[in-house]
Amino acid sequence: MDVVANRRQSDHANRSERGFTKMLRKIILVGDPPSTGGAALPHDGAYITGVDGRPAALIGGQVSCNACQTTGVIFKAGGPYRKRNNGQEIALEGDRVRCKCEVNPTMVSAAGYDWLPQVDDQIEGLGQYICYDQQFQLKDKNGTPMTEIYYTAKLPSGETRHGITDELGMTERYQTESPQKIAIHLGHLPTESSEG
Repeated sequence: MDVVANRRQSDHANRSERGFTKMLRKIILVGDPPSTGGAALPHDGAYITGVDGRPAALIGGQVSCNACQTTGVIFKAGGPYRKRNNGQEIALEGDRVRCKCEVNPTMVSAAGYDWLPQVDDQIEGLGQYICYDQQFQLKDKNGTPMTEIYYTAKLPSGETRHGITDELGMTERYQTESPQKIAIHLGHLPTESSEG
């Protein structure tokens, strides 16, 4: 099995003239496009809406992509502090779409109005915030992506997370504050609290 890391270092800071950091990002609404064209698709249960009544798009929500002609999923790209919509995190401008495009498209706020709700990533005063975003593609010995395979990710903190690879053999994304090693094991390993 080959593991291909898709590692990205993200700088999520905007500097003001006074030297402190603050980042405001517009909420993505249903109908807003990814950078490749398309639209965030409707979903159930939204109560956060824009001024035009469109519901907020959610992390994990579906997006049509015009470039690859598939439906992708919005994933988080940026600070950890988000408003929630019925327990799910809302999507913000700059979040990414996992689809079949070679480079993940970026979500864009179509309205672009100053009065569109904005969310503070709550990093003011912390200086430059850098996070490391890692994703892995699992391939067999022939180089074929291993789709719908159970895996366990062991994080540097000792925490284990279970998942299933997607249609491209990709794991979920894992964020760390510095470059770290993440071990990927096939199958679901028992957690330390499991018996037997």
